[in-house]
Amino acid sequence: YAANGEQRLVTVSVGAPVLLKTEDVFRCPVQVVGLGCDEKVYGIFGEDAFVALQYALEFIGQILDDRLKGLGLDNRNWRDESTRESWIWQFGTRPDEPNFK
Repeated sequence: YAANGEQRLVTVSVGAPVLLKTEDVFRCPVQVVGLGCDEKVYGIFGEDAFVALQYALEFIGQILDDRLKGLGLDNRNWRDESTRESWIWQFGTRPDEPNFK
């Protein structure tokens, strides 16, 4: 959200990790659209597919946090519109918690 309350659509795309045989590592493509870095596709590397994906998710969080602060935007939870500390919205993880799936 902008300071005036206007919503901003931000889309994050994450591709499947791909093995680069020449370097024996995996690369996970990431793109963030809506925060002024739309044209960039980042290649996040890891020693295996899971690590590349994990690093990609961490990188996305850093990009979102940095760009939101730089543009003076707030990250609000769509359910209660309270400002969140983390870029990942937390949902129930146990059957007795709300929103468990």
